[in-house]
Amino acid sequence: MKRAFSVLCVFLILGYAYSIDLQFVSQMKECGSEMGFSPEQVMEMMAKNDGQVGCLRACVLEKLGALQNGNLDKNVLASLLEQNKDTIPNYEQIRANLDTCYGEVTSGGLTDQCQIGGKFSTCMQEHMTGIAGLAMNGAFQLRNVAQNLNKFGL
Repeated sequence: MKRAFSVLCVFLILGYAYSIDLQFVSQMKECGSEMGFSPEQVMEMMAKNDGQVGCLRACVLEKLGALQNGNLDKNVLASLLEQNKDTIPNYEQIRANLDTCYGEVTSGGLTDQCQIGGKFSTCMQEHMTGIAGLAMNGAFQLRNVAQNLNKFGL
């Protein structure tokens, strides 16, 4: 469960920044569905860090407009964070992590969308471990996402 929470934190921050939980949940569901997975299977894949999680993460990044044709767009990611920086705990540290992870992904010569999505998300996850305030807000966000999944039959 701890691993699942850590993995979801990356998407929850993007979901938080995107400001509309239902839209975020809808994107996750849509990506999972496009890949042929139920919401339960998506959660299980993420908890196990299944190899296909990179493709799921890439799909969500695409739907956010941050990944197109094998190119990660740092400006889109930064804009997503900037939109709600007052509500994101430790915004400055997360923003710095975004720069670091963007650099790691783009300097690695990756062109495969799934590898890019996986590497970027894993990097963000690793750099966000231990950020004060993130765990509590992430726990509330996780609860809200789960409630919305149930509420809307997603």
